Amino acid sequence: MSTVPFIRVVVVASMFCAIPAVRATEPWADVKFAPTDGLELWLDASRVAAAREAAGLSKLKSGDPLSEWQDASGAKRHVAQGDPKKQPKLVQVGSTDAASSSPDAGWVARFDGEDDHLRVLGVNRKLTDFTLFLVAAPHSNFGDFRGLFALNQTDRRDYETGLTLDLNAPGSPALQDLNLEGRGFGGARNLMKTAVPFGTLHVIECVADSKQKQVRLAFDGKAAGTREFSPAELIADEITVGARFYTNGPGAQEVRGFLHGDIAEVLLFNKVLSDAETKSVRTYLDQKHATLRESLPRDLKLAGAAGNAEPLVTVKDVPPIQMLVPGFSVFELPVELTNLNNVRYRADGKMYALGYDGNIWLLSDTDGDGFEDKADLFFDNQPKGGGVSALRGPIGMHVIPNGHPVLRRDLKGPAPWKKGIAPPVDLEVDEDDDGDSKPKPGALPPLSPQEMEAFKKAGGVIVASKGKVSAIIDHDGDGKADEEKIIATGWTEIAQNVDAVGLVIGHQGEIYFGLGTTAYNNAYLFDEAGKAHYDLESERGTIQRIFPDLSRRETVCTGVRFPIGLAVNGVSVGADDYECLFASDQEGATWLPNGNPFDELLRILPGKHYGFPPRHPKHLPNVVDEPSLFDYGPQHQSTCGIAFNRPRPFSYAGSDEIANRWDWNLFGPDEWAEDLFVTGESRGKLYRTQLKMSNGQYVARNHLIACLSMLTVDCCLSPKGDLVVACHSGGPDWGTGPTGKGKLFVIRHTDKKAPQPIATWVAGPQEVRVAFDRPLDPVHLKNLTAQTKITYGEFVAAGDRFETLRPGYAVVQRQVASPRYNLPVHGVSVTPDRRTLVIATAPHRAAVQYALTLPGLGRVDGQRLKVDGQKGGEPEKTNKGPSSPADPQPSTLNLQPLPQHPQIDLAYSLNGVLATWVPEDKTQRG
Repeated sequence: MSTVPFIRVVVVASMFCAIPAVRATEPWADVKFAPTDGLELWLDASRVAAAREAAGLSKLKSGDPLSEWQDASGAKRHVAQGDPKKQPKLVQVGSTDAASSSPDAGWVARFDGEDDHLRVLGVNRKLTDFTLFLVAAPHSNFGDFRGLFALNQTDRRDYETGLTLDLNAPGSPALQDLNLEGRGFGGARNLMKTAVPFGTLHVIECVADSKQKQVRLAFDGKAAGTREFSPAELIADEITVGARFYTNGPGAQEVRGFLHGDIAEVLLFNKVLSDAETKSVRTYLDQKHATLRESLPRDLKLAGAAGNAEPLVTVKDVPPIQMLVPGFSVFELPVELTNLNNVRYRADGKMYALGYDGNIWLLSDTDGDGFEDKADLFFDNQPKGGGVSALRGPIGMHVIPNGHPVLRRDLKGPAPWKKGIAPPVDLEVDEDDDGDSKPKPGALPPLSPQEMEAFKKAGGVIVASKGKVSAIIDHDGDGKADEEKIIATGWTEIAQNVDAVGLVIGHQGEIYFGLGTTAYNNAYLFDEAGKAHYDLESERGTIQRIFPDLSRRETVCTGVRFPIGLAVNGVSVGADDYECLFASDQEGATWLPNGNPFDELLRILPGKHYGFPPRHPKHLPNVVDEPSLFDYGPQHQSTCGIAFNRPRPFSYAGSDEIANRWDWNLFGPDEWAEDLFVTGESRGKLYRTQLKMSNGQYVARNHLIACLSMLTVDCCLSPKGDLVVACHSGGPDWGTGPTGKGKLFVIRHTDKKAPQPIATWVAGPQEVRVAFDRPLDPVHLKNLTAQTKITYGEFVAAGDRFETLRPGYAVVQRQVASPRYNLPVHGVSVTPDRRTLVIATAPHRAAVQYALTLPGLGRVDGQRLKVDGQKGGEPEKTNKGPSSPADPQPSTLNLQPLPQHPQIDLAYSLNGVLATWVPEDKTQRG
């Protein structure tokens, strides 16, 4: 007997109006079932041929459109579709022969998930109780309430006036959601208690019981979820099969939520069936559709029905931050603040935190435990006297280096904009012909000794916000801002809440920021006549550069969308040092095909165009789209803050009066030096992107190192070598907004002896290898095979089981619902040096993405670890550079690390070449 699950749905309802005790069914109905009283609708795909023959209509072949599905109950409620493009197909599973009159011939009505559906109007029934049996096999669930069956009052929403049985709002990789809601039991709710593969046949039972005041679901004869029912009149003027009938918000009510799947039979009763009656219906359906249940998965060959299908299941108790690699502990800072958009450290070890509401906080560690625990207001952005806040939609902040000209009281802004685009040369161009590679400020008047002393005390941050870029300056060093100096403004603002975004100060004092595109959903700026008005000389959709002395502002490049994160990186090439500018730019293909298909990492070069909008033969022919350095997928990651894992300067290199100071401590293993950390806001991701220079160009490789259950907006390195992460509360895209509660987390490299995975690759069709930076402890190499798991699929990634945030776009629902498979692991061994795991697998037959889960190999679940005899969590001293006496030194830890799941999660693909050496001289051994 088959072990494939069989789903049964039962719905029970009672009619207010008078009904005959027993209505005679149609003479062509299935004689194997003798209905009880109260049968209101009976749709049986196996009897379509008999019904058409009785009506004198031609037979349908398997695959023909089904314009009308006859009702066998005797009530003549035939569901129909007059539009040939929207008609489901009548399909005989396992056969292409002409339709048979046999009730067990395996017939189904197949709905395409695009627009197929059947309806009957003018039913004019009112129910209090009902029982519905529906034999169905959904093929997929891309979200948006894909409907199986619905009742509604004329021109009214089904869930407000009647009922709906659907697959719920989120997409899913398996049949794991059934939403049963209606009048008296409102609100979407999943009543399923299990998950089964798509493409398998099931009987679903739904019951609305006014006496028990309960709605309940049974699945393949087993009780599932229940919900409260406030008995109300369920109006069944209209019946929809294979879809729903509703419109949320304004506009006419219409059919939507189309099912992608098969329906074999529907039985609707106007009462709650007794136990004996329910058993009778179940037995009839089980026996009748047993062959169909067996043959349907083989006939469909859906990925989800495959024997190695691996539905995506989110783990229980997802931590705020789950590190996917060993050796790290996560702490939550004990401060209560609203959502923060940016975090940066200043020279004395205190942290600036820029709120979404425009307030800027200065955080400090008051008890010496290595964690900031106090937040003082540095800049109060709240409007005074009913006015407008100084900073609107701020995102993009950088600490002003000591000695930077913008800190001078006598230097006034804003910098004038020079129209046009910088020449197509590197940022290292000698702008002022003085023999060096960076612009220098003009002739500023010398400062008096008293002014110089005050100048040395000055500090603050530069912030990008809607309509301007501002230097927020504390002139006297008391920890409170004294001045907002506007250093750039004058462009036309856009309608969105953000405008100027992303900001960084280069090593020579130049200030870079981004200006978002004019219209995210109309990049070419088409007018009503279809004429494009996009202007390459506009300031919008560009990176801007402000000279240190505010003498000029110019456009560096065009074609960016919303470059939320900016960062500079210095690299050495021979004897020369070069500064490179990088930006994270956000996906735009949702609104413009080929317009930033993914969230991107860009290396910014003057004079280049970065593809939003992309080159077009008519609308934009005179550009060449510069490719991205790396694309973060799948779609809708919303890359925001970026931070290089490199020493951070705190002094202006062009100043002879201010001694230079650097923070030298880096985050993570030594191999992570110079890598870029990237936050994926909308789906809670933290990436480590490796960048290497090759022949004057960068190449990139990416690693997902953490999954977060909060919106991940920004990150920065602390003077102690920790990684600080700023998160918003709420859901995608921007959570609870300026007034919502945010959180700050610290990720600390606490176990520096833990072996780190450094490479994962396919060494052959049936072998995967994972290399580590040091030998593995033999104690942790037991029972590896049973604890190793490989999942693969088009949209599979490391740590997917920890993802809890997903934007509500259709493409994201399709990603979640895409097939996933398990790749059997036959054995795991280790090389003699204990540095490489060798995993024997079943053949890799699909060129898709692979996710590998390993046991922790000594990883401790959320416990504080001692390193080299130091106090728990104290950063290990390194040889990365001198440490200033002003560096705060943590003492004992008062905070406990947050729990972690003790596994290692990695990813790999089949990229690469498998080569076999065959010598010409056959006497040699290959």
